[in-house]
Amino acid sequence: MLAQVERFAREVCGLRPDEPVVVAVSGGPDSLCLLDVLHRLGYPLVVAHFHHGLRPEAEQEMAVVEAEARRRGLPFFFKRGDVRAVSGRSLEDAARHLRYTFLFRVARSTQAQAIATGHTLNDQAETLLLHLIHGSGSTGIRGMQPRTLTPWSEHIPLVRPLLQVTRHETVAYCREHGLPTQEDPTNRDPAYTPRNFLRWEVLPRLTYINPRAAEALARAADILAAEDAYLESQLDRWWAQYARGAGEAIRLDRAALLALPLALQRRALRRAGQGRADFAAVERALALARRPGGPPHPWFGGLALWVEREALWIAPQEAPPAADAPQVRRETALAPGETIPLEGEWVLQASEALPADAAQEAWKVRRLTVWEIWLDAERVTWPLRVTTPRPGLRMAPLGMGGHTRKVSDLLGEAGVPWRLRARWPVVISEEDVVWLPGVRLSHTVRVTAATRQVVRLSIQREKGTLNAGRHHLA
Repeated sequence: MLAQVERFAREVCGLRPDEPVVVAVSGGPDSLCLLDVLHRLGYPLVVAHFHHGLRPEAEQEMAVVEAEARRRGLPFFFKRGDVRAVSGRSLEDAARHLRYTFLFRVARSTQAQAIATGHTLNDQAETLLLHLIHGSGSTGIRGMQPRTLTPWSEHIPLVRPLLQVTRHETVAYCREHGLPTQEDPTNRDPAYTPRNFLRWEVLPRLTYINPRAAEALARAADILAAEDAYLESQLDRWWAQYARGAGEAIRLDRAALLALPLALQRRALRRAGQGRADFAAVERALALARRPGGPPHPWFGGLALWVEREALWIAPQEAPPAADAPQVRRETALAPGETIPLEGEWVLQASEALPADAAQEAWKVRRLTVWEIWLDAERVTWPLRVTTPRPGLRMAPLGMGGHTRKVSDLLGEAGVPWRLRARWPVVISEEDVVWLPGVRLSHTVRVTAATRQVVRLSIQREKGTLNAGRHHLA
């Protein structure tokens, strides 16, 4: 076993021989085997034991672990906890939370390179079955990883050097080396935890089908782990190109998302939901992503989805994505030669009144964007009003012979996201809409052969012209 564990600890778990390792020792055969093997391999060890306060036998178990640490001349850390006093968690989850909080505190205080636990191949098989029964995808049923980071630390890994060793082998090792193993009686009660039920009722029955069922399940976990890593690498490449964060919001390119294989679509949405979205939430998000438009959709855990023509936004429902297009906070007057600020980095400019042929010369030099127009200066009443859409507001779009349309309909047809419409800029002369920036110019103020004076209106970023035709669709 020594050679097998030495190779696995070094090559797979990434343990360095000259830096401290915290060994979590409960007193059972798996953790005592781990302690003895790593000590024989020469690793500088720190022994840590957490007393859960659940059983009277726990005092004896802690004494045995301390004696084993002292016998090897190793530092011993312990802590007594009150698992039953933890509210809002199951007993098993509370015990795990307190135990790992303690272990990582020890690791930080001793500047350990990692925390080593005695999880075995049998634990891996049980974990795979547990996740499979709960409907996990490949990320869940890949099982435990030999080296992984946890929520308790961004830098100190948790390692499992015995992950290729069976429980039968750890028990035999302890017997051979005379290690005083302590048996937690609750570990033998099938009704105590789902894992116990799998350990004592399910896995033994699976050996009728395959005598090496645990090994087969652990091998399946290894295969799934490799495939999961590949899929994650594919998602990383896609994410770098098509996803971006803006504060608490995440923006996914909708077309690029829908073009992904289904497996990567689901992964992208789980990642956008910080790994907390269950299968039903992911499937709902996928269905909504195919139907852009409308108000935000509540998702889960206080998050909402904004499904737009070009983007799928995920953000807290109470903190919508920041506006990424011109917005108006209050009504403002605009006269020729003036520039007024809009919300964010944008400004709206009106040129001085110019002879009509000036517009014709400008059109020859450069093409107009959706963010600039020339209008007949004598067909409007100055100053213009820059405001926001109000219910029922209509305009006569250029090219429709003077027929009017609702501004709300025009915004929707242009793909202006729902979250931006309420404060979208509208330029009005008296009661007539003369320009809906990024969308349409009014028929009534168009430049004709009879036009004598023109004014150019444009919306620009303060640091440059707004990129034509993109921002209002983001």
